[in-house]
Amino acid sequence: MLRGVVLDRPISGVGDTFTMKMHRLGDDYLMLNYVVEFEPDRRIFWEPAPGDPSRTEGNDPAKVGIPAGYRWGYILAPDGDDATVVTEVFDYGPLPEELLRDGAAWINANNPVLESMTASLEMLDKICTE
Repeated sequence: MLRGVVLDRPISGVGDTFTMKMHRLGDDYLMLNYVVEFEPDRRIFWEPAPGDPSRTEGNDPAKVGIPAGYRWGYILAPDGDDATVVTEVFDYGPLPEELLRDGAAWINANNPVLESMTASLEMLDKICTE
């Protein structure tokens, strides 16, 4: 689950990076994210990569910063003067389909991707409307 972001500047375009502070199964860790699509106020997509050895196979520091092969993103669509429709996207790209048959629990522990996406959109709505 997202705990926060380490960012000292706004994202300005493709090629930028940002780091997310994450928490899963009692463990805090970092994920590096490479911006691969960006249109201000309209869309952002990024490819995540392990930000510390605890998130790599075999705790291998050489694999830190190597993208995982899938993408996350948000598409933003204005809806009147004071609202935006947010669509969250998970593009598993070249990953084998059998990795997704269990709801992709390998990404979110016991939570299927759809359940995690719903929770993140609900959290985003709460932050934006309170």
